[in-house]
Amino acid sequence: IHHMGFLFSITTKHSLPHAAAVKIFAQLKEVFELVLKAYGNEFMNAMETSVMGPELQNLLGCSFLPDLFNGIESKWKRDNYVKENFPFVPAEEHYVGEDANYHYVPLPKLLTVLCQLPDIAAHLKSPVNIERHETSVYRDHTDGLVFKEHMQSIIPEGSTHTIILLFYTDEIEVVNPLGAKRGKHKILAVYCSLVNIHARYRSQIDNIYLVMLVRYAYVKTHGLGPILQPLLDDLKAMHKEGLVLSVQGREVNARVIVLAFCGDNLSLNRLGGFSCCFSNGRVCRFCMISSKQLAQKRMKTCVKHAH
Repeated sequence: IHHMGFLFSITTKHSLPHAAAVKIFAQLKEVFELVLKAYGNEFMNAMETSVMGPELQNLLGCSFLPDLFNGIESKWKRDNYVKENFPFVPAEEHYVGEDANYHYVPLPKLLTVLCQLPDIAAHLKSPVNIERHETSVYRDHTDGLVFKEHMQSIIPEGSTHTIILLFYTDEIEVVNPLGAKRGKHKILAVYCSLVNIHARYRSQIDNIYLVMLVRYAYVKTHGLGPILQPLLDDLKAMHKEGLVLSVQGREVNARVIVLAFCGDNLSLNRLGGFSCCFSNGRVCRFCMISSKQLAQKRMKTCVKHAH
């Protein structure tokens, strides 16, 4: 299992192409064969054949070497190995309209798999252990007014486990086209993270989980409402009924709460149903100033204005 972890580490964390990883492992396999066979021959030469049993002879003869890298010879086999041996939740294909498809990772299944990991399950117990910080220092969500005034009252009394989610949405361009082709391959992505785990885990990219991918052209055509509907249905069901998890061999019903939905101006304006144009009209929904008024405002500086 350790050599599998090494392979996945160099291809995912270090962005090494799969073809290069296969060549590296082929060379490592040859090195292992030379070293282990030489080591086995030294043992067999130093011991009498009558003393060694058949199992020891097979071991020193390195009969296990062909199986050492079995199952990871190709990318297809490596993908299957991950699905069978690692926490994996496949994405579901959904349709909005006749031919507009997108992919959604079922959130209840994702959370169920994640909470089976001991490091994560240990941080989900309720009531949430709040570390008191200085009032002038904002360190995490527990220092904010939203959590202090609202979130704690939402957690039902007697609930033993709580999952607090933070969502993030953004648009990405997978290629760099020019001119009229710009935006053709734009994709909207939705991620989530568990904010009530320790900060050492929250700060790692490995603990930010992909929830949804959809072509941005479909978002502009059909809107976010029908696209986010499967996610909203799952969130409503988990908030109302909870989520049954297996923690340390026993079943618990965890409460699932959404802390916030974050994103840049474009993402959140579209999510809120506001205009996504920031060069015309009223560009701020708080002060309702127009772009024309904003252009006419003169910035106050110490040079132009006396104190």
